Amino acid sequence: MKTVFIANFLPDTNYTRDLSQGFIEAMEKRDKLFLCGRKGEPVIDGKKPDVDLVWKKGAFFFIPIFMYILKRRPNLIHFQHEFIMYGGVLSGFIFPWLILFLRIIKFKIVITLHVIISTKQLNKDFFESFGLKYNFLSRISAKLFLAYSYKLLVIFSNIVIVHTPLMRRVLIEQYKCNPDKIKVIELGNRMLSKHPIPIRNPYIVKKFPMLKNKDIILVFGRLSPRKGLEFLIHSFREMVAENKKKNWILVFAGEVSNDYLGYKQKIENLIEKLKISRFIVITGFVNEKEVEELHRMAKVSVIPALFSVSVSGAISTALAYKIPLLVANVSPIAEEVKGNNIGRIFDNANINSFAQELKKLISDRYNHKKIMSSIEKVAARRYWTVVAREHYKTYKNSCIRR
Repeated sequence: MKTVFIANFLPDTNYTRDLSQGFIEAMEKRDKLFLCGRKGEPVIDGKKPDVDLVWKKGAFFFIPIFMYILKRRPNLIHFQHEFIMYGGVLSGFIFPWLILFLRIIKFKIVITLHVIISTKQLNKDFFESFGLKYNFLSRISAKLFLAYSYKLLVIFSNIVIVHTPLMRRVLIEQYKCNPDKIKVIELGNRMLSKHPIPIRNPYIVKKFPMLKNKDIILVFGRLSPRKGLEFLIHSFREMVAENKKKNWILVFAGEVSNDYLGYKQKIENLIEKLKISRFIVITGFVNEKEVEELHRMAKVSVIPALFSVSVSGAISTALAYKIPLLVANVSPIAEEVKGNNIGRIFDNANINSFAQELKKLISDRYNHKKIMSSIEKVAARRYWTVVAREHYKTYKNSCIRR
């Protein structure tokens, strides 16, 4: 079986990089995998599979992709899909028809939908977090566009993959999609040594000396208004004020999204105003080595959010490093953490909830032990090789036989 896998492949910690490596281990010798990436994203990790840099974001993204497919003549094409992955609104309208055309000329199609937006999420906060105006027209337009996209993608493809049961339910119940064509495959995580060699003199501590001998609360991922970082900072200030040891430090590990370049300054101004600069570190971009060091040092991984439309990669990274999670009470991330008992949930409308749940997570030894045991089990079933085999089985059973 020949497969073309179309996706973004940066950064090095990207979901698709690990999944494609898992494919190589899961596939049979006679199988071939071709990775079709976006131009302008240099693949710098030599251990990863080779990526053909083919397409650019924009209204004509489909032309080089189509030419690449004709060149490779695969049995199956697997697209990764997010709404702005291939370009803007016009690209979003075009994408389903590319899928239909490929089906007409007898290609088998799998699509992984990473973003599932519930109609219940289309409120003022949702629109404003994307820098959009909220009114009756914008809400109706968004509903129509989402219904158009999800419905057509499920109809035109052979199978659609989502990462949680909740995402599947939204497609079925709110967008009336065919349940027989929607499969849940969990987001994977890396398999790390159970007994890792301790990191001596971490580079990240040399870079940020205030991290030395501190209890790190880690927030991993890009900074954006959608994450509700202001609430977390206010909550952390209350926690620091009540904590006599003053040993906790909050680390925001990630760069600012290109869509919100002024957001970092806003966050820094708030931290300065609250006079807690010595308790918070904003690292900016972190490379793979620094990601590892921070996760090895962290006591807990926190995922704040005003709303969530996809599964967080931060959950997978925390699972890989066996770190308990503390996440905001928004789905699907809250559903994933609570359902698998891999952490605790805090109420992002209650400024004291964060500190209370953190205390329960750390000090309740019995529950902490149960959570760590659950993390071991969940991480084991989500190793990338296991997830890749599940994809491979889906390719063969759900597509090749259709």
